[in-house]
Amino acid sequence: TLARYLLMAHFVSLQAGHKDTSLAPLCDLGLLDQGSGEYQALLQAKTARYNIAYQWFLSSFYAQLTRAEEMVGRGNIMFQVQS
Repeated sequence: TLARYLLMAHFVSLQAGHKDTSLAPLCDLGLLDQGSGEYQALLQAKTARYNIAYQWFLSSFYAQLTRAEEMVGRGNIMFQVQS
């Protein structure tokens, strides 16, 4: 989920720079399911979509850090963030 949220955030950030508002490429890449609440949230967004996607990533990241995860898992999270 972390990697998906991070990739989604990067993708919609790049889209914003190109003034592209289509969610179809996200679905085609498997980053977003057209029937999901996430899809609806991005579709109906009144703010920049990348803000929403990065918040999903940060919320998920924080939740994993604060849970009793094994250190190897935390190392994997940090590797994803640094990428």
